[in-house]
Amino acid sequence: MEQVFFDCVCGHLLRQKRHSRVKPRGVCVYRAKDGLMCAIGCLMDDRYDPIMEGRPVGDEEIITAFPEFVQHLPLLHNLQMIHDGQRVGSWRARLRDLARAAGLEFRF
Repeated sequence: MEQVFFDCVCGHLLRQKRHSRVKPRGVCVYRAKDGLMCAIGCLMDDRYDPIMEGRPVGDEEIITAFPEFVQHLPLLHNLQMIHDGQRVGSWRARLRDLARAAGLEFRF
């Protein structure tokens, strides 16, 4: 399942090429009103609730809605940090590094 999550997030981020942020503070969000989604937001289906915004992927509210995330929290946290904390231009390299460290294939 980790490879599936990783592939989904990589494909999403590398196609979107933009942070999912709310202005004016520029805070990253799972889903922005303009349709952009962060690394974890793209994995969330209709169980997503705006109340989840501002909470890390390992938060109880998110894990309750998405129990399939529990076994993959280290990977998901790292993906979230790449989206939230890195420049868009560095995403490909950071994702490649994460794949190597996690024993996953980088197919992009």
